Amino acid sequence: MPLVDDKHYFPPYDAVPIVRRDAIARSRNSSTRSPISPTISAEEMRHLNSEVDANQRDPAAVIRAFRASKSLYLGAPCA
Repeated sequence: MPLVDDKHYFPPYDAVPIVRRDAIARSRNSSTRSPISPTISAEEMRHLNSEVDANQRDPAAVIRAFRASKSLYLGAPCA
């Protein structure tokens, strides 16, 4: 059973891309700039964080698995 933050102690998980302008200008693939917000729910974000923090999984492996499950752009490697 998942824990519920009934006191609203933790802020919501809002994914925000942080990209240099020159990187955007060089991008030739629009899918690398597509917003992630419609793709991932707060519950999924908590699960991914748990995989890394609690289960000690490699962050890049967690990202790759998530992207593959959502059929997101897989051409660029994860850090």
